[in-house]
Order: sequence, then structure tokens, then C-alpha cells
Amino acid sequence: MIKKLITISTLILIGTQLSADGFNDNYLQVGYTSSNFKFVDEIMDIKGSLEIGNGFSIIGRYGRETGEWSDPGEYETSTYSGYRVGIGKAYSFNGNTDITSSISYLDYTFKQTIKPNWRSTTTSRPTTKADSYIGSVGLEI
Repeated sequence: MIKKLITISTLILIGTQLSADGFNDNYLQVGYTSSNFKFVDEIMDIKGSLEIGNGFSIIGRYGRETGEWSDPGEYETSTYSGYRVGIGKAYSFNGNTDITSSISYLDYTFKQTIKPNWRSTTTSRPTTKADSYIGSVGLEI
């Protein structure tokens, strides 16, 4: 837990330096959540954007969720991890508003294991792997 907090604090300090020069599209956001929800114990999320000039930005995100729980007669675990990489463009609409757009690639993996209480072996469900492309348009005010 301490190692995770040190890592997150270091990344936050780096993100602070990126945004110290006034408004731009550079940012780094780190999130960590711990819960007692049945299927998810920990969620870690890192995302950011790096302005490369002329209104263009490189965007990225990595997320990971882990969980473990017991149902009657079995013990289960699950892990989800995924990353997203893309490019964004901001168009100035007026002095206070930008129109933003982006296209990105998403790749994720989900794995679940089950261990019945009456057996000593663990069964893994087939790992689900998928990818997709995401487009978005928005306003930045």
C-alpha cells in the first residue's frame, strides 16, 4: 500500500510540473480506489494528454481492476486491464470555447479464475481480449 501511495504521489508531482505554465492540454491524472464491492477490490487508473502543437494532442490511458470473492462452493478472482492511445485536435470556436475531437484505439483483457471448494485445482475461464476504436467530439469551455 505504501509503495502504491509513493508511486501515485510521484506521478502527481510530475503532472503538476506539466500544467504549471498556464492553460494547455497537458495533464496527468492518477486514480486509485479500494473497495469492498463483491467483484472489484482495487481499481488503478492513469490517464494523460500531451500537447504536440497546432491544437493536436497525444492522449493515453491505462486501467486495471482486480477482485476476489467467495460464492457458495467456490472461490473466484478476476482481472481487467486495458489501455487506450489516440490523438486529439482542438479547434478554437471563440475566445472562451474550443471544439475538441479525438480518435483512439482501446485494447483490453479480462481474465477470471474459479476454484471449487471441493477440488484442489483452479479452472480458468477463457481470457477475453478485445479491441475497438473510439471517436469523440466535445466542447471545452
